[in-house]
Amino acid sequence: MKAWLRPVRFSSCGEEDRKNIIICNYDERPGYAGVPNPLYTRDNAILMTGDASTSVGRLVQMARG
Repeated sequence: MKAWLRPVRFSSCGEEDRKNIIICNYDERPGYAGVPNPLYTRDNAILMTGDASTSVGRLVQMARG
């Protein structure tokens, strides 16, 4: 598995050390707590909205070329 596609632990993903962050989420809205996610506004974040299974499938296709 490519290092940049390696799964990370959500509680400690080290996002401050990553060159780019790919976020697969249904939308940009805050979750149940109503707290906005600061990762969404980072310069190195790529937000792929929509169904996560579709987004991951698109990521795999892009990685394969």
